[in-house]
Amino acid sequence: MSLIMLLISFLITISFLSKILLHFSKKPNYPPSPPKLPIIGNLHQLGPLPHRSLQTFSKKHGPLMLLQLGQVPLLVASSPSMAKEIMKTQDHLFANRPSIKAATRLLYNGMDIAFSPYGEYWKLVRKFSVYHLLSPTMVSSYKSIREHEVVFMLEKIKKSCCDGKMVHVSEELNYMTMDIISKITLGKSLREWGSWGIKMRRTIGESSK
Repeated sequence: MSLIMLLISFLITISFLSKILLHFSKKPNYPPSPPKLPIIGNLHQLGPLPHRSLQTFSKKHGPLMLLQLGQVPLLVASSPSMAKEIMKTQDHLFANRPSIKAATRLLYNGMDIAFSPYGEYWKLVRKFSVYHLLSPTMVSSYKSIREHEVVFMLEKIKKSCCDGKMVHVSEELNYMTMDIISKITLGKSLREWGSWGIKMRRTIGESSK
């Protein structure tokens, strides 16, 4: 009980000090947001039905509001006009993805097309991918690989069902995607690489979580 009281006192103290600091410091021009707690922010206010909580917040704070989910700020647009402003009119300001440690370590400091910051480098890589990797001719050349891996996955699922085993379809789809990419880029599917392929599957799966 004493530990709980100590934690509550600590949170109240931090909240009080935060309000004092915000009062005397220059406040940024942020969108309106619901009152939040130190450390957890607005997490406790989302409840079991987050979409309904967001709807309730938008009625009070407007179509554009800022939530704090732990250490992560979240901008919420709840009207068509605001969604258009973010996704079309001002899309270049929101084009970057947050930095992820896995992408930084595994993808050459995050320089992969999916994680690199928006800019001239990203435009160049995207142009190269569209013209040389995703052109109709190139995509058609991978047709036999895709068909082979789809058939293999379906046969595997069929066998598991006949044996009365549980099937994780999403997991099998992920394995199929990994095998297709591996076969296109390395000449073999991951399952054909033996123990190395198993380790790669595990590494890719963990890094994508």
